[in-house]
Amino acid sequence: MIITRTPYRISLFGGGTDYPEWFRKHGGAVINATIDKYCYISATTYNKIFPQRYKVYWNIVELVEKIDDIKHPVVREGLKMLEYTDSLKLYYHGDLPAYSGLGSSSSFAVGFIHAILSLCNKTVEKQQIADLAIRLEREVLKENGGVQDQLAATYGGLNYFDFSHNGIQRQELRTAKLEEKLMLFYIGRDEDRFSSTYAKSWIDNMESKEATLKGIHQITKDALLIFQSHNPDLDELGCLLHDTWQLKKNISDMISDPLIDQIYVRARKAGALGGKVLGAGGRGFMLFYVPEKKQEAVKAALEDCHHTPFRFENDGTKYFRIS
Repeated sequence: MIITRTPYRISLFGGGTDYPEWFRKHGGAVINATIDKYCYISATTYNKIFPQRYKVYWNIVELVEKIDDIKHPVVREGLKMLEYTDSLKLYYHGDLPAYSGLGSSSSFAVGFIHAILSLCNKTVEKQQIADLAIRLEREVLKENGGVQDQLAATYGGLNYFDFSHNGIQRQELRTAKLEEKLMLFYIGRDEDRFSSTYAKSWIDNMESKEATLKGIHQITKDALLIFQSHNPDLDELGCLLHDTWQLKKNISDMISDPLIDQIYVRARKAGALGGKVLGAGGRGFMLFYVPEKKQEAVKAALEDCHHTPFRFENDGTKYFRIS
């Protein structure tokens, strides 16, 4: 049996500029970090005397004879893309809700690909796993969105990814104190929320929002300079988070709503320097930069939201083989 553990991510700066439709023309960059909340996938073959060759356990239980009969799109199309033909029993578990802005769908795709390749005793580099996940989600399944989530889930850690028509460059970032300033709150799930739909609204507005996206790109580069400083003033990152949120809201009217705006104002009044909705927009998780002396006040101000403590993690996707 193979078990993969793949982290979720928080996006800090640059979201939207990682869409191929944008960066192939204009360039882009993101700063993101993976956290100690994970997607777990176990995969094993089993005795062929059982009547169904494929057993997939997620929100529903699927027991089918043919790959084409599998309802889960990533599993169905991923098995075909990887040319997998053996029997398969696959289980999924996630630490946090799906479709909540933490890149969970891409974490699933990365963990699934890693599990199947490991089950087949294929050793691949991390960049190959990320490339396959991007291909599966963006080319095979035709889902809208960027490419930062697959990269973050694969590599792990706090990273700066630079995008251009020439390729993707990764730079590891380090700061011991940043995670102590960040607070994560779950504000609820929009049952109709699907990140690909929200992302489509971004793509439809890209050319008309060129100045906004270029502003987001510049803020990301400004944030990188703070990370690279020998003695960084991390509070400046909090202010930049505020600036990037003001720009992000202008890309599409699906990103924010009156409830999100109200929560943001309450957090700022209580002491947060900046924040944002994670992911493509809508409900899910909000991230705030809050000086430590103000964190209790922010928790009190957002007592109707679910505070979710976390730490950074540095491993990215990992697999474990159980005999």
